[in-house]
Amino acid sequence: PEFPGVCLFERAIQCELRQASAPHVAGLQESVHFRLSARKSLSPDAPVDALVVQLTSESDLFFQYESIIDASAFDQMRADQKLMVSFEQFDQVLVKTMNDCIREPREHLAVFFIGSDAANGAEAASSARLEFIVSMGGWKFVSILTLDFEACSDETIRDSISRRYSAVVARCAELEQHLAEVKSLVRLKNPSLAKHLEHLGGSGRR
Repeated sequence: PEFPGVCLFERAIQCELRQASAPHVAGLQESVHFRLSARKSLSPDAPVDALVVQLTSESDLFFQYESIIDASAFDQMRADQKLMVSFEQFDQVLVKTMNDCIREPREHLAVFFIGSDAANGAEAASSARLEFIVSMGGWKFVSILTLDFEACSDETIRDSISRRYSAVVARCAELEQHLAEVKSLVRLKNPSLAKHLEHLGGSGRR
């Protein structure tokens, strides 16, 4: 069985979106929601089985990417990128790196490359990579960490959109209930003000 992941980080980060086929062309700045969780497959008390990084965007509900980093994938990353930390320490590295992008956005950049350098196709379009880049005194940019991502499945995206839609509907219902309570209180305490507010509301709907 797969146990629910423990959320380690969940915040919005300003991210530059580029096309992997044109990596040197400046892209759009987008506020991307980052969520890092630690997944356990054996039991809630077992060691972390994998780290999962999920990216979503409020401006594009279909923008949903995921990176799953288990011990085997991390070993390959560590060899390819010459990382000097263990898998057990990597979650702390990710949290610090993402917080650096929030605290010092001019010095620590997050660039998301959509697609791949392969020939155009569904497989290429579904892949992406995230690079964390550091400005070295303003004269050079250095990539310090790269994560590979895959677009989430259609089913996952549908489920996510349904949950987010339900949350918005619930929030709207709460606001409507609160507004009704405020209106009732105003009618009780100040009927003339209530009529004035109703008139303003009617004017706004026209």
